[in-house]
Amino acid sequence: MPIEIVPKPKAKPKSIVTLLFYLSLIVVILTITAYFGLVFLKNEKTQALEDLKNLLAKEKTQTEIKTLEKAIGDKKRKIDDFSVLLNSHQSSTKFFKFLEENTHLKVRWLQMSLDLVEYKATLSGQANSFTTLTQQLLFLKKEPNIESLDLSDLSIGEEGGVEFSLKLSLSPQLFVFTQQ
Repeated sequence: MPIEIVPKPKAKPKSIVTLLFYLSLIVVILTITAYFGLVFLKNEKTQALEDLKNLLAKEKTQTEIKTLEKAIGDKKRKIDDFSVLLNSHQSSTKFFKFLEENTHLKVRWLQMSLDLVEYKATLSGQANSFTTLTQQLLFLKKEPNIESLDLSDLSIGEEGGVEFSLKLSLSPQLFVFTQQ
């Protein structure tokens, strides 16, 4: 082996190879930077999307709440209107029950007229005797729901009984509707 006294210069890589090396190094660095940048942007946009979804859901919920509040208000108005109607409703069924409970067994009602505006009733009836009629009048006079009582058209019937007419002024409480 020969010994060389003068060292030979090392072969320099060609400038194009060096250029390509640095260029590829820059591309790799840019790619890695772009990757992490895109990951960051993706996370940021995902968070913004979630915030928008929550805001939209909140707005939708508020819209639903407003719709429900409006529907509830409508139902409340209907209930209030119905309550007014129900509270002002008059029931004549109490009068018939009252008449049934306060009629003598030997008295028969033939005709009736009921005025719910003035709380008056006109009754035509038949009793088998004057004693029965007197007892019927006493029953009715003792009743607190009758404010006044007028007997008229008193006559003896064809079958031997007593025919009569009564005009009653009734208490408004007798016609107040109560829920049962």
